[in-house]
Amino acid sequence: MSNQEQKDAIKRIDGSQVDGDAAKLWAGRLGDEATFDSARAALLDLGRLGLDAALDAYIKPTTRLMHENAGQVLCAFGAMAVPSILNYLRQPGDVFTISTASLLGTIADARAVDDLIILARHKSHFTRASAVDALRRIGDKRAVEAVIDRLHDRAPAVAYEAARCLGEIGDDRAVPELERLLKRPSTIRQPGTMHEAQDAIEKIMRRTSVRANR
Repeated sequence: MSNQEQKDAIKRIDGSQVDGDAAKLWAGRLGDEATFDSARAALLDLGRLGLDAALDAYIKPTTRLMHENAGQVLCAFGAMAVPSILNYLRQPGDVFTISTASLLGTIADARAVDDLIILARHKSHFTRASAVDALRRIGDKRAVEAVIDRLHDRAPAVAYEAARCLGEIGDDRAVPELERLLKRPSTIRQPGTMHEAQDAIEKIMRRTSVRANR
């Protein structure tokens, strides 16, 4: 489904309440893994069903495809969806932390920064990596200290995302820890992370030089 089709669907929101039968019908169509057209039609129907229906399908999916498609629709709602997504993320119990962190990164709304910083310390390294990647896409300097802490994460994927994130944000507070990372013994170095760390330092120094010459 194209971005324009998603936007067109959102424009058709009429504020009406979604009754149970309608929601079940939509959820069933969205969860039909065999038929792309039915999933596409379901997404277009969302313009009439609204944000609450999309969130409900996202947090209580009957299939993986339903969860993924509902996530796409929440992305189409953009900033409008962020308070609802954050409220879901803060609920006790099982939460789709990996995909929700990615979803927030795609929307790239700075209101998600504090919650993503918390996810960057999650027990699952997949969630930590997804949260740090989301922080990179948002690019808010409030995340710098938390991301610096993840440079030395025991999971290589998290350290890689941390180095990449710091290079994109471009705050010179990260340089000492990035340099420290590059000095680690070769037996525990991860080539991809080392490359990102070196690239991050160069990006930060270039930005610092540009600011100094203004």
